[in-house]
Amino acid sequence: MKQSLFYSLIFIFLFLNCEDPSLQYKEEYPIVITEEVTNVNETGVDFVGTIKATGQPSDRVEFGFVWSVDSKEPTLSNAQVIRLSVINGNRITVRISNDLRKNEKYVVRAFYKNAKWTVYGNIVNFNSQGSLTQTIKNVQPMSGFNGDMFIISGDNFGFTKERNIVYLDGYQCNIIQADMNNLYVLVPEFIDKKDYRIRVIVAGRVVDYKDFFTVLGRRE
Repeated sequence: MKQSLFYSLIFIFLFLNCEDPSLQYKEEYPIVITEEVTNVNETGVDFVGTIKATGQPSDRVEFGFVWSVDSKEPTLSNAQVIRLSVINGNRITVRISNDLRKNEKYVVRAFYKNAKWTVYGNIVNFNSQGSLTQTIKNVQPMSGFNGDMFIISGDNFGFTKERNIVYLDGYQCNIIQADMNNLYVLVPEFIDKKDYRIRVIVAGRVVDYKDFFTVLGRRE
């Protein structure tokens, strides 16, 4: 009887210590710190942050920075966002070299998001000295009917469609999607059939493309 009880206790001990590791996992509330903005010059700024978070390898997480010129508390829903893919130790950093106005005051903070929490770091202020001017490398196609889409490719565009302005001569175009390297633009519906100069404005800087875009009129 005593021997049977002894083996039963051993079995229980081994079972409790060999259970699924995920059942033993205890997640802690993430700590997010926004460090001072560094290397502020006419080509951009460096954002730096510290994130201390536990998580299972299978967890889907997002982390990076949010910043704005017109928000006291930038968030994922009201500010510019850059999501990063690498944490070096507990440290994240990125160079922002586009869409910053010279002599403008901005606010930035790091963020960490998983299925359970969205955590923001402290807010840091910085005065921008500007950023790199956008460049237009290519436009495809170079002609289209009213309402057709064309793609402007280049560098240093705004991160979102709201941060860019595109004109065909004096006619503003609707931008349906944008990122740092591509603008997806619609030909205005009611402009005449002729050649137009393409103009892109980012952070107050104006750049014209070297070639003209041909509007083919209304599609029959």
